[in-house]
Amino acid sequence: MAEIDQENHLRKLLIERKYLVVVDDVWQREAWESLKRAFPDGKNGSRVIITTRKEDVAKRADNRGFVHKLHFLCQEESWDLFCRKLADVRAMIPAMESLASDMVEKCRGLPHAIVVLSGLLLHQKGLNEWQKVKDCLWKNIIEDKSIEISNILSLSFNDLSVALKQCFLYIGISPEDQVIDAEDIIRLWMAKGFIIPRGEERMEDVAEDSLNE
Repeated sequence: MAEIDQENHLRKLLIERKYLVVVDDVWQREAWESLKRAFPDGKNGSRVIITTRKEDVAKRADNRGFVHKLHFLCQEESWDLFCRKLADVRAMIPAMESLASDMVEKCRGLPHAIVVLSGLLLHQKGLNEWQKVKDCLWKNIIEDKSIEISNILSLSFNDLSVALKQCFLYIGISPEDQVIDAEDIIRLWMAKGFIIPRGEERMEDVAEDSLNE
């Protein structure tokens, strides 16, 4: 279906309805200008919510709209999020907790950075491994600024095995925002020879573990 046909089809579906639509992660104002024609204003209380990282996109989306800025987490909220994502906080000795607290603080309340950091540390066992993570992150911090999320992601990727790196990069060939079925990607990994046999386990189970990791 052509883009203009999709627009008309959606407009017809919504024209006599009261609706709430969430348009997630809009990067360009032009993209929203093109899309908003599909949402009829029936004066019936319908609403469209846009999420974006770009302030100019939010401000210019609609002169009748309201821009709600999400605030960063405070240190207490950041620590709570980190602990929830880490899963087994009881395994942290005081020295590890101190290291983690320093790293969480440098995330400056950015939830995505905190979640990625907790995922990275989850696979690092012991004080020495956590210290190595902190040392690597601190190398890229200039003038006491925050940790760049790209640095955490880079460390997370480098921490993967060669086989998992291949699996991860293979997913990257899919178009952005495409929904990928887990069973489909597992079959493709196996067909490409990315999954390494592990004892007598079924290859599908090994592949599923790789996907979870």
